[in-house]
Amino acid sequence: MLTHKFNAISFLILSLILIISDQFSRAYVLDTEIAYQKNSLFILGLVNLNKWVYLLLVVVFVWFLIKNFQQNKGIFQKITLLFIVSGVISQAISRIWYGNVIDFINILNVTYVNLADLYIVCGVVVFFIYSSISKVERGTH
Repeated sequence: MLTHKFNAISFLILSLILIISDQFSRAYVLDTEIAYQKNSLFILGLVNLNKWVYLLLVVVFVWFLIKNFQQNKGIFQKITLLFIVSGVISQAISRIWYGNVIDFINILNVTYVNLADLYIVCGVVVFFIYSSISKVERGTH
């Protein structure tokens, strides 16, 4: 079991590293000839929201997750929150800065995503893996 002390300072530093990496990758793509797509829709490209309504939803969602971070002691829950919060904040920054998100990672010629999308997916995957392992350990399938 991981016993690393994962406090708020660690969370902040790692989150900043993830967000800055995503933002630099988008800026790099815009300055090169790498294929990309602009996505101006919200929530997996399914919803068209007012930018300020979206920003309010992001603030509420991130606040909720950070409150959850303060209550959870397990490293896996904190890693889950780290990836999801970093991805959501980075997406919000891009929407404010560019008016859309820049998707540039081609997934099997089906869709394009960006690093923030991958952060969110990784967070959700870690959450489900951890939840499954916890249920097995407690004997509740």
